[in-house]
Amino acid sequence: MGKNDFDEDRSTRLVCAKLYEGGLSTCFSILTQIKKRPFVARSPEFGLNLDLIIKHAEKAFTSHLYFQLAAALLILFGWLSYSINATVSMLLIVAAVLATRADYIYHRNIALNNFSRKTFNPGYNLNNLLIDHGILGSEEAKSQNVVVFGDYYPFLGAGNKIKNWNFVVDSTKKSKIIANFTENLPKEINIEEIYKNIICDISNKEFPNISLKYILLADGNELDKSKFLLPKDKSDPVISLDQNFILAEGHKSIYNEYRTYIKIEYLDKIRTTLFSTFLRFSMTGKEIFGECTFHVLPPIDETKYNIDRISQNDIYFMLRFGSVTLLMLILSIFMMSSPQLASMVFLALFVIVLLPLLVILAYYIHEYIYKFTTKERVDRGEPHNYGKIKTFREIIAKRDYKNYFSAQDIVMIQNSIEQTVINSIADLLDTNGIDSSLLRDDVMAFVNQGIMMFGGKLEAENVAVGTGAKIFNQLKEKTQDFALLK
Repeated sequence: MGKNDFDEDRSTRLVCAKLYEGGLSTCFSILTQIKKRPFVARSPEFGLNLDLIIKHAEKAFTSHLYFQLAAALLILFGWLSYSINATVSMLLIVAAVLATRADYIYHRNIALNNFSRKTFNPGYNLNNLLIDHGILGSEEAKSQNVVVFGDYYPFLGAGNKIKNWNFVVDSTKKSKIIANFTENLPKEINIEEIYKNIICDISNKEFPNISLKYILLADGNELDKSKFLLPKDKSDPVISLDQNFILAEGHKSIYNEYRTYIKIEYLDKIRTTLFSTFLRFSMTGKEIFGECTFHVLPPIDETKYNIDRISQNDIYFMLRFGSVTLLMLILSIFMMSSPQLASMVFLALFVIVLLPLLVILAYYIHEYIYKFTTKERVDRGEPHNYGKIKTFREIIAKRDYKNYFSAQDIVMIQNSIEQTVINSIADLLDTNGIDSSLLRDDVMAFVNQGIMMFGGKLEAENVAVGTGAKIFNQLKEKTQDFALLK
């Protein structure tokens, strides 16, 4: 099979195109969202080559800025010269209008000629560009197993939660299967056994495009209490640790603000959709507590990142663009001929051209102040949130699956993983003489009650079963208001 249009470069290509086609403000917005900030942990960004994106962001931003500054200077000189020579002032304003229109058409053509479906040129205009923004390279991103979150939910970068369940099993309750045959059971069971059994059973199923790894999720607001997650200067939290260390450290205490999970990822390469399963088990006395949560990260929103929907030789666009440009020029010339109306022209152009530049200037001033004030606060031991609220990939994702087929494939994988996980734990419990009826009956019954609605919307409610279920059910969410659940 040849290289598919929906390959691993697709999302990167669409974002790069938007950097040029979207204008200065859009380009700057993307640049600031992916740029590494001091004292903020690096986040996982599924399906994006951030190194390439940020290079094009710098190039596109610089190019847009030249046009914007040229227009701003023309407006400024036009305003200053108006009282001296109205004709010269008018010509300068006309030139400023043409500069803003040239900015749009020039960068639109760059996007179409270098980032459309058939003409993708990832290295366009990147010669001799050496910029290091602390962005994770592809290999670093693959090895990242420490994620620092900055909000309530710890599953940063995984997208929308579609379902979760948990259970409690009494490890002293003897299995009915062996109750009449031996007095040496039930045996003690440890958490690592459960993890290894699940990993083995998932691997044996040979699901397509599945990957598994241990991952440590840490609360960014409490990171200063976890010395092994911060370097000496406390500026850049670690992104990877030894797997055995993560497994041991993440289960030491329920009072730590970091925990270890198994992360099972299914990648739908055709539709650039990520389905993630997070599993965690812990012991409270003789009780085994298990939690499982599922998340979906849909493809990026192609109504906004839409270079493939723009025709390269669209006669209607050219007529529309030419007409709007001509109308702007006629209005500018007409209004500049009247001293009363000329001030409105200057005001409108100042807002259109100078306001984005002022916003950019304010941002850099804010970042300069942030860098030094944050360092002082961190050095003094004051509270600081090292985590992000959302990743860039989550921000640009669409609100739903690509289509019904994508939703069906996710449901298939989800059900398969759920049943494998439950059976794996139940088999391990049986082997050790522990009653597994709760898992095989109650939890499996809940798993099988998932409903697939027309349109590909998943409907599911949080559930807790087993000893202490009433307590856990009091903690479940009132609603799941993500778009995938609407």
